[in-house]
Amino acid sequence: MVTGLDGVVEIAAGTAASHGVSGAVRRDGTVWMWGSGASAGMAVGQGALSPDDAGGRNLLPIQVKGIADAQRLAIGGGNVAALLADGTLRMWGHNGYGEMGTATPGSYATRPVKPAITNVVAVYLGPMRSRAVLKDGTFWIWGFGQGSAEGILAKHLKVPTRLDLP
Repeated sequence: MVTGLDGVVEIAAGTAASHGVSGAVRRDGTVWMWGSGASAGMAVGQGALSPDDAGGRNLLPIQVKGIADAQRLAIGGGNVAALLADGTLRMWGHNGYGEMGTATPGSYATRPVKPAITNVVAVYLGPMRSRAVLKDGTFWIWGFGQGSAEGILAKHLKVPTRLDLP
């Protein structure tokens, strides 16, 4: 039982700088986060915190401000995405390789940002790379390029880029 949290319709968990972070979407579409404040996972305007910093450990859920119509939540290796009812995303957390999809990579997105992608029906996050499936069935990727891969998969992508599947 998570203290102070009810009406939950979606949960997600992941890591932020090797520390755990969890989140939930409530029936009213709000997003709540708890756990490690590393990698800006709480979306409260603070970046890379250690567990001993103020806000570095959050035992109680903190509401992510500015999100009221979330349906799904995904947590990757230091980044978070909320899928909204209108098919857009709001993302925050580590952005060193363009994981936010806003064309402006930087250390951290400490508050939710809106990537340049719409009509999203599913979002998947992994270490330093973001992925989405759109309503038309196309698959999109952005963030870190895999050095052992070839073609588009080897590139650091700052904005959502369609990946044509065979």
